[in-house]
Amino acid sequence: MAIEYANALMEYIKSEKDEHRLRVIELGVRKMLERELMEIKAKLEKYKKSEERFISGYNMDFTEFEKKFEEGGFPEDSDLDYVEWYAVHDAYEYWKKKCDILEGVLR
Repeated sequence: MAIEYANALMEYIKSEKDEHRLRVIELGVRKMLERELMEIKAKLEKYKKSEERFISGYNMDFTEFEKKFEEGGFPEDSDLDYVEWYAVHDAYEYWKKKCDILEGVLR
């Protein structure tokens, strides 16, 4: 939501003629996006730690694990690990993309 709101404000800023108002709006948007970025980075760190736990436990990354899992290379009791790791990996990738976008906007 914050990214969409920021993009709308940025469009407004481009059309505004009053320099002082522009600067105030720009600073407000920047502060909002920086806060959003901090929250996203905290989520990334959380998912990274969870993923590192799986990586060290299985001595492989998720892509390798998924391939072996689909080939039947693990016992059935690893089903829960697969589901959990998939969710962690997917969440990490989602927040990483958001982080990259936001960092690009803030440059």
